[in-house]
Amino acid sequence: MRPIIKAVPTKVFGETKICADGPFGYAEMIFPMSFGEFCERFHRWESGEMVQRAFNTSSKEEREFLLTGMCLVEQEDLFE
Repeated sequence: MRPIIKAVPTKVFGETKICADGPFGYAEMIFPMSFGEFCERFHRWESGEMVQRAFNTSSKEEREFLLTGMCLVEQEDLFE
C-alpha cells in the first residue's frame, strides 16, 4: 500500500514540502523543486510513468519516500 502524499509549497523558492501518511506512519521531506514542478511530475507518475522517470532528478531516497513514506532514517535502518 502506497502512502497518501500531500505536497505543500514552502516560503523558500524552489522547495516543496512533501507529507506522507502511510503504513510506516507520518513523515515529511523537503524536495528541491518548485510546487508546480512536483505536481507535474507527480501527475505523470500517477498516470503510470515509472517513478524513476517521472522523478528522474530526484535522489533514490526521495523516490523511496514517495513509494513507501519512509523518511531517510527509516530507510537507512531498513536497508543497511
